[in-house]
Amino acid sequence: SINTLMNFTTETPSSSSSSAAGGSCEKDMVDLMFIIDTSASVQKEFYAEKNFALDLVRVLPEQDFTKRISIAMVKFRGTADIHFHFHPGRRREDIIYDIERVEHTGGETSLATAAELAYREIFRLRRPEARLIVVIITDGNSQDEWKDVKVAAKKLRASTGGNGIYAVTLSEKYSVEELREYTGTEDNLYTNHRIDQFIQEVGNSISRCPDGERDGIKVTPVPDVEASTTPSSTSMLFDLMNSTATQLQDKQVRTKIGQPKKHNKEDEVAKARDEVIVSS
Repeated sequence: SINTLMNFTTETPSSSSSSAAGGSCEKDMVDLMFIIDTSASVQKEFYAEKNFALDLVRVLPEQDFTKRISIAMVKFRGTADIHFHFHPGRRREDIIYDIERVEHTGGETSLATAAELAYREIFRLRRPEARLIVVIITDGNSQDEWKDVKVAAKKLRASTGGNGIYAVTLSEKYSVEELREYTGTEDNLYTNHRIDQFIQEVGNSISRCPDGERDGIKVTPVPDVEASTTPSSTSMLFDLMNSTATQLQDKQVRTKIGQPKKHNKEDEVAKARDEVIVSS
């Protein structure tokens, strides 16, 4: 199936290739943790960054959500909350539904608090036999004390074996130093121009089977397409419809209160015909 993402298109593995390698894929389980920033720090980029999380989930094979892929999400500002827990067997559509309902909150920014909460969720509900991948979506501009950053980052890195944490940002101003502290390497930091590379590399890491029998995600860059910073194209459509309806309603009200109405030629002919009928 083809999916259009923020600045590229992807082709996910077909159902036939997926089922052919189903046995080996089921043994390669993946637990995916999202940590998403809803604070004032990312106000401009929030919807684009949320759409990135949605797009990543959408390109993962639907049938893998039955047993193989389990996803959890932590959202944070100055405090942090579990938006939804790891729960193997949840449908991809249900996860997408939950992510769509994450709202921008504003407020202070504490990634360290979110990392601590994510660590506890991982420690409690992660499947021991599953690969763990953590995707942090933020600009890294927290108000955390550096000692707290180092402690939280060390715990989170240890939970993944040291190389399973990625940071993604669509902000122009981001903290390389803080994000690198969590990922352990700048190679795992993906900024706006590397988003397609993230889907290619990390998406394939999740989607492909260990034996390589399943096709990977194919990414085709689309030039000069900017990431959306609006809630969604659907909400834009509703706004347009509402605007049109309001304009029509205003026009009707103006007509009712006696503002002159334009007459076309057909109206004038009809009026003349009515006058002839009345006079006869």
